[in-house]
Amino acid sequence: NLRDLAKIFQGVMMADPKKIADDANMLTRLWLHECTRIFRDRLTDEPDREWFDKQLKLNVTEFFKKKWEQLVTSDRLIFGDYMVPGADPRLY
Repeated sequence: NLRDLAKIFQGVMMADPKKIADDANMLTRLWLHECTRIFRDRLTDEPDREWFDKQLKLNVTEFFKKKWEQLVTSDRLIFGDYMVPGADPRLY
């Protein structure tokens, strides 16, 4: 669905470029987070989630030329603007 793809781009574009520029891997982490949020969260059984994780790892290696272990150092990738409620502009 194109709307799902647009949600990934929308999430990436909401990020503050100054914060993304500080870390070379941050944009890739954000992309992984958005893909997980949009697609993986819908999957209901563990074999499907494992398949999705495997596909993400393959894509990171093939297209971003990065190692998964370098990018994902914890169980979850979390981005959000909830740390500073009411921030203007929103911090993401």
